Amino acid sequence: MAKIQRMRQKIIGRDYYISAHAEDEMLDDKLERAEIENVILKGRIEKKLTEDIRGTRYRIEGPARDGRSVHVIYRFKEDGNLVIIVTGEKLFIPTKNSDFQSDYFLSILGNYDII
Repeated sequence: MAKIQRMRQKIIGRDYYISAHAEDEMLDDKLERAEIENVILKGRIEKKLTEDIRGTRYRIEGPARDGRSVHVIYRFKEDGNLVIIVTGEKLFIPTKNSDFQSDYFLSILGNYDII
């Protein structure tokens, strides 16, 4: 089964977790759980992020119910659980090949919940 279909089945079945970091981001951006679900159900995988030693993450972009374009980053844990790690409006995630290497932003990346 394709990753996006597997993810959507988890969302429909409410079989997923939202990290504390993602919940904080949702509060900051005034996003509710239903909006994150909408992004995942109607969005598309925009990028596969493979540079994290904890495992591959996926960034999906889709519409919130109010029309905002929102990114959700998630991963499947080894036990098959879906975990939403980060949410927000148009996130920028630097990689080794990025031009943006701000110490501030990189320090934020180091504070993600270990899942």
